Amino acid sequence: PYLHLLHLEAEDALNTQQISSSKDQLQIAVPVLPHMSNHTDFDPLRLHPRVNLQFIPLDQANCAADLIILPGSKNVRSDLTYLKQFGWKEKIQRHLRLGGKLMGICGGMQMRGTSLIDADGIEGAPGVSEGFGLLDFATNLQPNKILKTCSGEGVHPLFSGCQVEGYEIHAGVSHGPALEAALFNCKGQLDGCINSEQNVLATYLHGVFCHPSTQHAFLLWAGLSGVTAINYSQLLEDNLNRLAD
Repeated sequence: PYLHLLHLEAEDALNTQQISSSKDQLQIAVPVLPHMSNHTDFDPLRLHPRVNLQFIPLDQANCAADLIILPGSKNVRSDLTYLKQFGWKEKIQRHLRLGGKLMGICGGMQMRGTSLIDADGIEGAPGVSEGFGLLDFATNLQPNKILKTCSGEGVHPLFSGCQVEGYEIHAGVSHGPALEAALFNCKGQLDGCINSEQNVLATYLHGVFCHPSTQHAFLLWAGLSGVTAINYSQLLEDNLNRLAD
């Protein structure tokens, strides 16, 4: 407690403390899902001086923000049901009509599609859940979970010249025409997609904000001009060394 401004990644608990305090900030809202996973994905944004990222409860009526990010989930179909029950389909539609942008990571990406098909009952009773239908792809949940590290480069013009690093951990495989507008090429495997209006974006990659070049491109896409990225990996390493010393 006496090492001030020390950043270490939280493990199980969700750290909701807002760190940055600049006046000229990008407003980001992340709904807290009942089965939310990989919340450390957002630490690079929480630490950025020009980003105000807030974790908000599902029953919060007002989610005014420049960007809404749907996070990963340990049970995507269940969390999708909760989002619908609390009116998030309508909230997201209104957000997009007012000029906001939307992003999904992993399970949050799968929710953006047309459907989640769980024929084997991976996440509960077998069945099909209707997605938000904002991107034209469907996801089949499968028993064998995909778990791998990824590195590559941007292939979409928004991420031209960017280096991306991260990892995948999910039970679903997505397929559909929307995936042709891929964001990244990770050693021959394409990842992510974006709609034709370029206001709805999704990726399977956790840790996607860590590399400075990709973080910079994301913030520009979200509407933050004149931005300088932070090197999150180096910042974390420096803080671990500080703690060790």
